[in-house]
Amino acid sequence: MTDDVPMHHRPDLSSYRSRGPHAMPFLRTTRQMTDDPKLERIDCLLGVGTQVRGDLIFSGGLRIDGQVDGDVTVSCTDAGTLTIGDQGRVAGEVRVSHLVVYGCIEGPVHASGLVELRAGARIRGDVHYGAIEMHQGAVIEGHMIRCVGRASGWQ
Repeated sequence: MTDDVPMHHRPDLSSYRSRGPHAMPFLRTTRQMTDDPKLERIDCLLGVGTQVRGDLIFSGGLRIDGQVDGDVTVSCTDAGTLTIGDQGRVAGEVRVSHLVVYGCIEGPVHASGLVELRAGARIRGDVHYGAIEMHQGAVIEGHMIRCVGRASGWQ
């Protein structure tokens, strides 16, 4: 890479780190890149067809393309990104710093930073957010409450 290429045009090289001898790299295909690499990475993937019953606590980045029946919480409130894929569903409370939703959440959401709701996103529950980006076709069935910093009601 050369320094004359704008940051948003550079590929995410962290996606090529080793995940085992036969692992394929996760390619980040979003148009927007943040300046914080912690918010761009995916450390764990729950694939389509995966069902989890119980609470999840994660750090870094988590993508859910399956189903989770329980609360999903980031261990460090400074940087933790949860992405709910098109077929992903969470039935429980979500507490993260950055949230990207393509699928469905049934429960309250607490995000200290940005909440990105894509066209097919569905949230049934109150959404506490620091900032929000909502695409046409996204649906929230609940209250939207803007909170600043730790005022979102969680540590």
